[in-house]
Amino acid sequence: MTTEFALAAAISEDRQHASVAVARKGSSGKTVVDIRFYDSPRLVVAWLSGAYAFSEPCALVVNPKSQSGTLIEPLRAAGIIATEPSAEDSRWLTASSSTRSRPASWST
Repeated sequence: MTTEFALAAAISEDRQHASVAVARKGSSGKTVVDIRFYDSPRLVVAWLSGAYAFSEPCALVVNPKSQSGTLIEPLRAAGIIATEPSAEDSRWLTASSSTRSRPASWST
């Protein structure tokens, strides 16, 4: 059975740590999020390359406006294309209302 999952990569503001979160549907049907990588930012691209060699996620999200944006080009050089959320996407994600519609930039 193939399990769909998505990844999100982040680098701390002080650039001392990087993390990768994995989101997937749990057996209960609820979304489960785990931190699978927490180490030096210098190691995150190699870790993600290894993860992609094992199984390709449905998405890898990297915020281009944060410290994490420095991962985009090295990931691209490794053959991994990250989804770069826009400011509109970020507003939708942080909104407290569950009645908001999805941003137009998100394809269905």
